[in-house]
Order: sequence, then structure tokens, then C-alpha cells
Amino acid sequence: MKYYVVAALVLISSSAYAQYYKTLPKGVRSAIIRNIQTSKIDSSYNHSESLRPLAYDITLDSSSLQGLEDTSIQNIFNYVRDIYPEGFDRLSAGSFNISGAARLSVNAYALAWGLTEKTTVYGALPMYKAKVEMKYKRTKENNFEEVADLYSTETGSDMAQGFGSVFANTPDLINGSTIQNLLVENYGYREIGDWSAEGPGDMEFGIMNNFLSEDSYGAMATAGIVVPTGREDNPDILQDVAFGDGQWDVFGEIGGGYRIRDRMFFNTFARYTYQFASDKELRIPTSEDMAISDKKGTFNEKLGNKLLLNMDLEYLHSDWLEMKAAYLYETIGEAKYESEYDEANGYLASNTDSTAHNLRMTGTVTSVQPYLNNEFLLPGQIKLTYQKMLHGRNTEKVDRYEVEFRMFF
Repeated sequence: MKYYVVAALVLISSSAYAQYYKTLPKGVRSAIIRNIQTSKIDSSYNHSESLRPLAYDITLDSSSLQGLEDTSIQNIFNYVRDIYPEGFDRLSAGSFNISGAARLSVNAYALAWGLTEKTTVYGALPMYKAKVEMKYKRTKENNFEEVADLYSTETGSDMAQGFGSVFANTPDLINGSTIQNLLVENYGYREIGDWSAEGPGDMEFGIMNNFLSEDSYGAMATAGIVVPTGREDNPDILQDVAFGDGQWDVFGEIGGGYRIRDRMFFNTFARYTYQFASDKELRIPTSEDMAISDKKGTFNEKLGNKLLLNMDLEYLHSDWLEMKAAYLYETIGEAKYESEYDEANGYLASNTDSTAHNLRMTGTVTSVQPYLNNEFLLPGQIKLTYQKMLHGRNTEKVDRYEVEFRMFF
């Protein structure tokens, strides 16, 4: 099971004020550290917007059983197949469900610098830690007893009757190890089990310009790039987490704010991200519903472009305390694949478009205004945020808890 957390894990803004459009003063720098903890990621919204567990279903039938490398199982089934092929073709060892649950921890580091009174540049790097726990569960029993009856009643063959009784003991041979053997030996995957990794995500660089600033309203535009420095998905690992998408992005953002009352502000922005295509080695699917495959190929992958919309209402309780409630909507277009595998191109692209609706609540303790009033020694901020996913389509269900610390110097 692959995990693609499509909601932006790192949203870095250099603003020290409630108004979205405010940039850093000329020569002022900001250092930002944000820690993000996700909820347990064990389900996703499918194409019909229904919440489903993140899992794979695998059925062991006669064809897949022939490919197992387990000697004890192979010996039994090879003999049985030779004696009564018709019965062997009906054989099923049942179905198994492989499910996983992931948790992510991200430390995001950013630096921003006020080039002029209206222009700020910044760079941000997220560092990921991910852990995935896997479970096996039998979802459908085997039909060994049914096939055993066919063998034991086969007339004129004492050996066939003998092998009928063997099936009574065979179910104990089909277990989690068998599934491991099937995926590793038949399909070429690495061993299924708990997985963990840590490393950098994709870096972001941007420039922000406050092109409109009045007493009660203003606007700002941002442009930047995302550099593919993060860990990519490994096609040989079913349970891994990608820290990046492996391709360059460019983005543009525009937004503004309006002072509704003396201490209340409304802010909104929209960010559009264009994702460039890149060549990747992927598994070649045989259908839309079967992600597991024993073959790999090179595909030119063009991930769908992103649109992120934000609307928030911020209230300044005092010079020290700010509170914000925000609604975020993110949509990603359908991916496109080009390769020599025409059918697989369509299978990979199917249901790759996604949407996510999130509610974000933030409380900020700030010493910026007290510092400007000569009431505190240093300017800084501490932010506590909870983000809840309300609904989505073709996206993992994930909530976030964040703590952020900012210093200005």
C-alpha cells in the first residue's frame, strides 16, 4: 500500500502579522521551525468519496499456488495436480487482506529575508520520519474440503483418495509466510512488514511581493519552485511512504486581506502549482483494480496540477494572542502516463485526480507587537494548530497537529 499525503504538509509564510499580505520589513530575517504530527493514516476516500481502509486483497488460486517457492507446499500441490488436474484447477487457498497504518512526523525548517519593504524571499526544507505497521487477515476461507471430496471420490485411484485426506492438513500451510513468499518470489517485491524511514522532503523556494497595502486592506503575490529532493516511491516496496514526487514544480499564489473590525481580519489566497513530467520506473498494472504486478516498466509521468484555496478569519484577542479559523480546499488534476504499455497507461491514470476539504484552527502567542512597543526583549511567535480533514476523494484521511516557533532578527 502506497501512501501519498496530498494535503500540503508544509505551508510556510513569512508574515509576522495578522494580515496575509504583510511581508517582512527590509533587512529583517525570520527563522521558522515547525513540527507536524499526523494522525494514524489507515483509510482513504475513494473515487466515490467513501472512506475505505488502506489495504490490498490477495487471492491464492491454483495458478498462484504453483508459483510458490515453499518446498512442502510445492510437493503436495504438484502431486495433486498430476493425479487430478480438473480438481486442481478449482483449488483456492482463500483470500487474504494486507492492511497498513502509517504515522508521519515532519520537522520543517525555513528562513525568510526582507529584501525590501514589500519583497521577501524564503526557502523551506521538511525533514520526514515515517513508520508503517502492517497486518495480515484472512478474508475468505479455502475450498480445500470441497476439492478433497472430489479427490476422495475419484473412482479407480487409491492414490487420489489418499491425497483427498492430505487436504485436511493443508490449510495450516497457507499463512502469512505463504503470502510473503508469493509476493517476494512471484512478484519480486521486498518482504512485507513494518517499515520506517527518515529523510528530507521536497525543498521550496519563493519570493513574495506586497504589491498593494492600504490601511484596511492589501494584496500579495508569491512565485516559487519546488525542488525534488525528497524520497520517491519505491516500486518494489508495497508499504513505503514517499517524501516527494520526484519532479520539479513551479507555483504562483495570489491573495489578500481585509480588516473587518479593529481586531478582526479576513484573509484569502489561491495557489496554483504546475507539476512537470519525469520518467519513472513503475509496476505495470494489469487492471484498474489490481495494483500488484510482477512486471516493471519505464513511464513518463505527468502528475496533475494542484489548486489550493484558503479562506480564514483571524481575531487579535490582544497584542499577545491571536486566534484563526481557516478552511482549505485542495484539488489535484488527473495524472497522465506515456509508455509502450497502452493499457497500463490508462490503468495508472485512473482515479488519480483528488480533492480534500480541511478545517484548520490556530492559536498564536506573539511578542512582535510588544517588542515594537518596547514592552518585550525579543520578537517571536509560538503557534499551535490542529487541522482536520472534513472530506475528500481519492486521498488519504489524515489529520495534523502542529507546533511552530518563529524568531525575527
